[in-house]
Amino acid sequence: MLGQLASWSSRGGWKENFFRLELDQPLSYMRKMYPTEWRNVMTRVFNDPERGPPFFPGFYSVQNVSTDYEMKVPPVYFYGNYRATMRAYSRVTRELVACERATLSVVPKSIRRRPHP
Repeated sequence: MLGQLASWSSRGGWKENFFRLELDQPLSYMRKMYPTEWRNVMTRVFNDPERGPPFFPGFYSVQNVSTDYEMKVPPVYFYGNYRATMRAYSRVTRELVACERATLSVVPKSIRRRPHP
């Protein structure tokens, strides 16, 4: 699996390879680096927090999962816009078998104000 993060340049356009991660066993990595998030997702999808790979082909759905994560890698993100691209390859043929792209915005935490009575 190859994961790449691009950042939006102040001059306009995406700056590729802001962060790059290549893994032979991405699910084992996720389980080790993010154990709390892994258990939350496994509980939501399979109703079993100890569940692990292999996952068989099919449609899996996860809803209402918190995005408040304490990530170990990378330690800091600067405010701005990012584009994440993930490509998964067959370990046997090296053929592309899945891809995903998402955009993210990192903004300062806002203070919630109480509505006036």
